[in-house]
Amino acid sequence: MKTLSPECLSALKSCHEKLKSLSKTAKRIGTSPTAVSQLLSGKYGADVSKMEERIRTELLSEEIDCPALERIPLAECHQWREKAGNFAATDPLRTQMFKACNDCPKGDL
Repeated sequence: MKTLSPECLSALKSCHEKLKSLSKTAKRIGTSPTAVSQLLSGKYGADVSKMEERIRTELLSEEIDCPALERIPLAECHQWREKAGNFAATDPLRTQMFKACNDCPKGDL
């Protein structure tokens, strides 16, 4: 069973201490209270990579080097990747991002 990185675990603990609720902490990172409890206790049975990504996006405000937009917040990267899943030629930027996200060497973070 893989546990969270020390940085992510610390951020999750801090968030939980601040919000004083598993439910509120879970809502903040977009998961269930059960998952938060298991992550905090080191008993999360599934792969933690997706949870680490959520924590890095929502709690640590990390940035990423985007091939199309240069340095952007990780949360913005996630938004563009979601949009890139369904192509819609609504404007030139969306078309550019569809191509960039699908060709991005970072793949599915």
